[in-house]
Amino acid sequence: MKRLHTRVWLVGAAIVAATACGSDPAPGTTAGQGAGVSDDASSDATAGGSDATGTDSAAAIPRAKVYLHDPLTDQGQTTEITLVAPTDPSAGLAGPYADVKNCLNEQGGEEIVRFNQKVGAFCKEVHTAKAGADGTWLHIDPPADASDPNDAFAEVQMYHHVHQAHGYFKGQFGLTDLDYPLDALVNVNLYIEPDIAVLVGSPPGWQGYPNAAFVPKEGFAAFKLPPRDQGAIIFGQYGQTDLSYDASVIYHEYTHAMIGTTRLASMLPDVYGLDHMPGAMNEGFADYFAATMTNHPVIGAYGISFAGPHMVRDLSVTRTCPDDLTGEIHADGRVLSSALWRIRAAVGPDRADAVILRALQAFTKSTTMAAAAQLMIAEAEAEDAVMAGTFAKILKEHGVDTCQRIKEWKAWKVEESPDKVAYSMMGKQEFGGNAAFPDGVPGHLQFYVVLPSGTKAVTLRWQAEAQGFFSQPATAIAVKPADPPTVNFVDTSITARAVLPMSPDPGDIAWQSLTLAGKCIGGADGKLFVLPLNQGQNTARVTRMEVTIHKSMPSGPNLRSCE
Repeated sequence: MKRLHTRVWLVGAAIVAATACGSDPAPGTTAGQGAGVSDDASSDATAGGSDATGTDSAAAIPRAKVYLHDPLTDQGQTTEITLVAPTDPSAGLAGPYADVKNCLNEQGGEEIVRFNQKVGAFCKEVHTAKAGADGTWLHIDPPADASDPNDAFAEVQMYHHVHQAHGYFKGQFGLTDLDYPLDALVNVNLYIEPDIAVLVGSPPGWQGYPNAAFVPKEGFAAFKLPPRDQGAIIFGQYGQTDLSYDASVIYHEYTHAMIGTTRLASMLPDVYGLDHMPGAMNEGFADYFAATMTNHPVIGAYGISFAGPHMVRDLSVTRTCPDDLTGEIHADGRVLSSALWRIRAAVGPDRADAVILRALQAFTKSTTMAAAAQLMIAEAEAEDAVMAGTFAKILKEHGVDTCQRIKEWKAWKVEESPDKVAYSMMGKQEFGGNAAFPDGVPGHLQFYVVLPSGTKAVTLRWQAEAQGFFSQPATAIAVKPADPPTVNFVDTSITARAVLPMSPDPGDIAWQSLTLAGKCIGGADGKLFVLPLNQGQNTARVTRMEVTIHKSMPSGPNLRSCE
């Protein structure tokens, strides 16, 4: 889902397919027993040791029912657990490390105003889950109607699992970054004014929010809402899916909050373009710690599967750099998370998690994938040379140690790809207007074409679309034989043999193409490197790619020789 200031875990953007390897835990047990958090009724009253408060009166013990994992994995069965004692049970589920509110589909929430016009409203934040007369929350069950936008069970589920996550990070590893009541909102929906709904082609009234997100302090500006002192995690209700019912989603977003806003910014400029791998690593770590806390490699089996089974992320499926890169952070985060899951299996959960967390504390906004690998290996080396060797070997096998974002230009269709994620390029409007990069905004990935002996020309084709009303894609490529084009983000220049706009394909105007020959491709035996560029104002999305090698010189309006 999404960190709104930079990224979206959304269920739509990224999550990749799969069923878990191995068997699911039996209903009524926790996949976290023996590793990660514990939901054992006899132990979770302490929620990681020092996190809990409690009482000596059995009648006042704050018992409740939750899904240990999610409704799908738990086969619809809840488990009775003990909550960390709320500060004031009569006031709702606000405790030492979580303040959970229901975001009701009612008027009274913050107005959303744009261009001095009210366009809608945020839902109304209220504590609705209250203790019963016996001092427990056992009277609160999952609603009979799964589409209920205001159910109190979502609050109970969220409150319990946030404290479980806090107990894991603090109780096992001493992390105190989130030693405060983190705001958590459930059942988030947005209200759209009728006249605005007509303009955007949406039904008026309350709209489901198909997302879960860590929203930092300033991130509420995306909704035109006042900032919160500490940020928040927010979880939507969308159709029959309540995202707060999935513990792996809660742990994922909590990890984003733990990483915070001072580590792993979503994007960095480098010589090859816009490096999105810090953001991908942020997603990868969030997936990894969610999986280690549940002792189960699948993230979002319930919480995001409604967007398609290909969206669900299975860390036991190997991903490598650069072969599996897509340019999208949630999909590309699996390069790191699948490597860490293998490391965890090789050295043990406690040792792996401790090393990874210690390394993570040294990360900054500008930590690259290669630097992250070196920091983790160094932390492992300080403890055990053999373990360091395991870290180094597995990170190398996944390409984490170098992760050069250059992959082969091959025939490709987004609908047939594992992630079904289009290759996106930011537009000038997002990147600072026309003054920034007059040749076009560089993409996240570069590509290369292998030129067999005797090559006379190369035709590169793609289908592209642009976001926005009546917007046509304006794409280009920087080409350079033998070596990748390089980008200078200081003077916004690109070093290449040529920068060439992609043109409507003469055979099919739904495609854009260029045929490159002569100095454009250099020698007839080697590689041609290509950096995609977006010369338009809005994001461009490439959904299909093709390449043709010519052994005789072709002709046509899109032939370029760079003479």
